Amino acid sequence: MYGAPMAAVDDETVGVLLDLAQTERQVRLDSLDTLDGKAGVLIGFAGVLVGLTATLPQWWARLLVMLPSLLSALAAFDALRVKKVPGFRLQQTRDKYLTQPRHIVRQTLLDTMISNQAAIEKSLKTKADRVTVALWLLGVAILVMAVLLLITGGS
Repeated sequence: MYGAPMAAVDDETVGVLLDLAQTERQVRLDSLDTLDGKAGVLIGFAGVLVGLTATLPQWWARLLVMLPSLLSALAAFDALRVKKVPGFRLQQTRDKYLTQPRHIVRQTLLDTMISNQAAIEKSLKTKADRVTVALWLLGVAILVMAVLLLITGGS
């Protein structure tokens, strides 16, 4: 349990903090969704780049582009896998707190949201790191493709 004992906490203050916690949680969840969208776009671009390797005349040149492209797609897929967001067991919460005083329910909810925030932050950082890796790998693939097209002349 966080903060002051439940009996000493003003319900209005808890309400303000609860609103803030809910807003912050939603911002983080929206950020997770945004990163999912970016990962999807990176997967699409990596696929297009792999398709464009057919324009390279030598097998080794195609391989040099395909490798970072495929690694980029794998990193983006891995980012999509990350979504550990703790939730509330609504039935259990209802059963436990339905008869409790309002200030206890609100304080407990606030404390739970605060403790869950750490898990959401960890998921957000992990997802962002993986999307960043995917972006850099795709950038390398594009650079290699451009250089190889200049060197080989493409087809």
